[in-house]
Amino acid sequence: MKKFDENFLQYIRDNIPIEDILKNMFNFQKDIKRSSINSQVYLTDKGKKIITFHKNGANAWFTLNGVKGDNIKLVQFLENCDFVTAVKKLANFYNINPIKYNHNQNTSPNLQRAFERKEKIKKEIAEAEKNSQKAIENYKNLKINRHFRNNIRGISKELLNYLRDNDKLKFYKTDKYATIKIPLYCNIDDICGIQDIYKKDNSWRKINHGKAGIYFTGNLEKINTIILTESFFDSLSALQLKFNKTIKHNPYYDLNTLNSDLATISINGSLNDLKKEAILDVIKNSPMLKTIILAFDNDNMGQKYTSEVKNLLESKGFINKYSIKLVKYKGYKDFNEYLQARYKQNIIQNIKLKKKKFMK
Repeated sequence: MKKFDENFLQYIRDNIPIEDILKNMFNFQKDIKRSSINSQVYLTDKGKKIITFHKNGANAWFTLNGVKGDNIKLVQFLENCDFVTAVKKLANFYNINPIKYNHNQNTSPNLQRAFERKEKIKKEIAEAEKNSQKAIENYKNLKINRHFRNNIRGISKELLNYLRDNDKLKFYKTDKYATIKIPLYCNIDDICGIQDIYKKDNSWRKINHGKAGIYFTGNLEKINTIILTESFFDSLSALQLKFNKTIKHNPYYDLNTLNSDLATISINGSLNDLKKEAILDVIKNSPMLKTIILAFDNDNMGQKYTSEVKNLLESKGFINKYSIKLVKYKGYKDFNEYLQARYKQNIIQNIKLKKKKFMK
């Protein structure tokens, strides 16, 4: 169902050239040799598909692999999205407000914005790469690397030290605060940034350095289950909950076995194309994988991430290949909140048991 009036849609069609969309939104290159006055030929970023731009009076249309249409249809096809999403993407990129625009005024949207945004993104990427390289070097060369002496937010010091010893995180402490440094991956072989989780004023906070990637744990050659969460602490909470549940029934279960059973992926509070590629990279490199569990926060953003990841998995044909499950704890926002509640309950129970023994 269309959510925009026809005047606004016509304004979009009349004022945003397909050629500008190809150059600025998608960064496609023009094939000079195959272009002419009436048609402009563009190659996609992979150089496989050919997009032909034709002039046709006030409007314009394109052809691509048998698909033909206007600028909205073009965005639909390239982004693999619906009509409404395509219009929103165009309006956002060219800074056109669907309510405040004036379709009677013969003025085009400021297409210079697309160029400016493109240049800004280039600078941001360059700065991010510079910061990430510095953070990665700091991570690799970190000399003050202590063991955890206490549990953190319900996560046991045994699990934290196991991950520390396997270079999944590093821990150090100064006079002012304690810091956990975790590596962020843009694929399984490439650390593209670092996230600092530090304790100050009796609370744990985080700072991102460099490109935003994902954090993951687990022996990908052997694991059969992957859990996707929003935060670093939720990922570790999933491991802790699995360990606590299993060891009750199997006293021989240990952290090495846990590492071979389960992997966790944290998106660190946002989901962009880089992180989606990283998630797919982890999945593709897990040959024994059978189950993917979506355990994002129990709120609106969590629902959004769940929907986006489900669509991603479906687009790659993973819905039928793996068992996809949704897990939430009723009454709790996320895994860590639930784990901390259980942790406090266990402490209270242990205190009560000690009192009973003392009274006897």
